[in-house]
Amino acid sequence: MTTGAEASVAASDPAVLAVADLQFALGEGPSADAFADGRPVLVGDLARSDGRWMAFTSAALASGVTGVYAFPLAVGAVRLGVLACYTHAGHTLDGDDLRHCLLAVDSATELLLSSTDDGSPRPDPAVEESLTIRSEVYQAQGMLMVELAVSLPDALARLRAIAFAEGIQLNDLAADLVTGRRPFPEKDE
Repeated sequence: MTTGAEASVAASDPAVLAVADLQFALGEGPSADAFADGRPVLVGDLARSDGRWMAFTSAALASGVTGVYAFPLAVGAVRLGVLACYTHAGHTLDGDDLRHCLLAVDSATELLLSSTDDGSPRPDPAVEESLTIRSEVYQAQGMLMVELAVSLPDALARLRAIAFAEGIQLNDLAADLVTGRRPFPEKDE
C-alpha cells in the first residue's frame, strides 16, 4: 500500500523540518519516491537530479540542502514511512555514513512497531499519538473537491499550486480556507 496520511514525526532542527515539509507541500521529492517505490533514493547532488523534482530541488537548494538520502521504513511489503537524511554543500555520504543510515532505518522501524499477542507487527500506540496529521489540509482538500467538482487528487494539487504560487505554507492556506478567512478559488470554466 502506498497511500496514507503524511506527517513529519521528527527532525533534527527546524530548518530540516521545513525542507521535509516542502516535499509534502509540493507533492514531490525523494521521500515520496522512496515510499512509493519501496527503494532508497540517494541523491548526493540535487543540482544534478536532471529535473526530477523541479520545485522541490529549487526550494531545497535555496535553503542550503544539496543532497537527500531517503530510505523507506518497511516490514516486508508493508511501508511505514521514510527516513530522510539531508546534506549541505561539500558533503556526500561515504560508506560509513551509509552504514549508519541503514542502522538508523532499522532502529526507526523498530521504534514504529510493537507486536500483537500473535507476534504480528502493528503501529506502536505511542507513535500513533505523536503523529501530527495535517487534518486541515485534508479538510480543505475535501471542501475544495466539492466546491470545484474535481477529484481529491486534483483538489490537493490545486491547493499545492496555490500555496506555491503565493509563497505561503500549505498548512496556513488550508487553515484559512477551512475557517473561512479566505474564499475558495473559483471553478475553472
